Amino acid sequence: MPIAKTAEITNPIPIESITTNPPDSISRLDVGGVPLSVYSFFSAPLTLESREVSKLKIISDWAKNEIGKEGTEGDMLTRIRQLETHLGSPSGFDKRYDKMFNYCRMTLYIREIEKRRDALTRRT
Repeated sequence: MPIAKTAEITNPIPIESITTNPPDSISRLDVGGVPLSVYSFFSAPLTLESREVSKLKIISDWAKNEIGKEGTEGDMLTRIRQLETHLGSPSGFDKRYDKMFNYCRMTLYIREIEKRRDALTRRT
C-alpha cells in the first residue's frame, strides 16, 4: 500500500474535438418525416392530415435527393424554392405544395423506373 500513497496523481487534460461540418446537416426535428423548416416554408400547420403530410414528405425526399449527401437543410429549402419558381403558382384553390407534389412524385417515379431499366440491361 505505500506505493499507492506515493504515486503522483495527475488530472487528465480534456481534449476538445473540433468538427468542421456537423455530422448530420439535415435537421432531426421533424413531424412525420418532414423537417420543421419545410412546414414553415409552406406556412403549413403541424397538425396537417396524414395525406397532406405525405405530400410534404415526398417534396422533402425529392429535395434531399437533389442536393445529395453533402447538402444542408438550407440547400434543400433553396432547391424547393427554385422548383416553386420554375413551376409557377398553383391554379384555383390548390395549396402551394400541390403542384410541386405532383412534379416531385413523377420525378421520383421516373428515376426509379430508370434504375429498374438499367438493372435489366445489365443482366443481358
